[in-house]
Amino acid sequence: MYHGSKPSFIPYGEIRSPERTAETATKLFMQSSDHVNVYWISTVGNREEYARDLETLLVDSPIVPVVWRGSSGFNNPNSLVEDVLEVLSLNRDRCVERIASCGGGRRLGIIMIARSRFELGQSASPGILPAWLVGAENTEGHFHILDLSWRLDAPLSAQELTRLPDLHTALHRLEAAIVRRLIKVNSLDSTRQCDFFNSIKRGSDVSWDAFLASALANSRSTPNAAAYRPSRRNGLSTVARLWAVSQGNSSLINRRVGLELEKALALDGEALIQHTSLFSALRAASTASSFGENLISAVTAACEVITLEAHAENAPEYPIDFLALFIEDVFKSLISAESALNTLDPFEIDPPANDIGHLQTPREGERFDNSS
Repeated sequence: MYHGSKPSFIPYGEIRSPERTAETATKLFMQSSDHVNVYWISTVGNREEYARDLETLLVDSPIVPVVWRGSSGFNNPNSLVEDVLEVLSLNRDRCVERIASCGGGRRLGIIMIARSRFELGQSASPGILPAWLVGAENTEGHFHILDLSWRLDAPLSAQELTRLPDLHTALHRLEAAIVRRLIKVNSLDSTRQCDFFNSIKRGSDVSWDAFLASALANSRSTPNAAAYRPSRRNGLSTVARLWAVSQGNSSLINRRVGLELEKALALDGEALIQHTSLFSALRAASTASSFGENLISAVTAACEVITLEAHAENAPEYPIDFLALFIEDVFKSLISAESALNTLDPFEIDPPANDIGHLQTPREGERFDNSS
């Protein structure tokens, strides 16, 4: 079970910050040549406060935020032109003042702040522009409403992505759970872990016991779990080794290593509850992916996100709604895997039929050597 900080996931709609909305609307406005540009944004917070923030951010731009509270309007694609004209009429004074304060001009932007997304189909039906829109008055224009919900691009370092520290922590906790389980199983039956060690082994590894001791020390020495970032290059952690295995390998190889991991963790026949992330499902060798395969995919997704976060200035930006939901999905897969491992009783592991001696936990200095 995850025992980190209180869940800090902000529902998509709330992560659409006024700053991000203002930035996106300004960029789209500059790219457009239409006289009137209408944007739509939905939020779950206080819309009046949101509008005031936008007003401040857009003070030097001819874009006016409007809180939409209408019980009718914007619900029929055939009357959208009339709906837009009504909004312009109701906010005429503000629009005229904003255009004048920006040095005049023939172009205007409106941001409609609503509770739900704009999902109506639109035609290119023209409308007559208002008489008070100097330079474009009484001319024909087209009104196309752009929903900004999936257009608010952001880097992975965006402060609105408040789940990211929890993702770091969840990955660190999963690493600790994996190492604890591997050490317990190793003390009871080291033969279970030979295949897995061979798949993740590097030339610098002295032995399996030495790797486990190093991974345990690395996990315990992490100063800040909320900033935990495994290194695929140095491979000091099990999650780093799993991440490395998944790179460049086929889904079939990942499935094989996943099954080896299950054996190393002594999960034989265990029906573990696990959240399968979309990332895992897309990478799986089959629709019936194993616990180990899902765990490798979850670790890989988390490590990739954390790496992109660290290099966000050189990475592409994506819609912030998508980023928040993707991070949440990966986070759930990490904490479900950790929870599943922590519910297992290592002392219920069955020893090999021909070697009951493995039931005896070795004393200090008598660890089973599995260096092959």
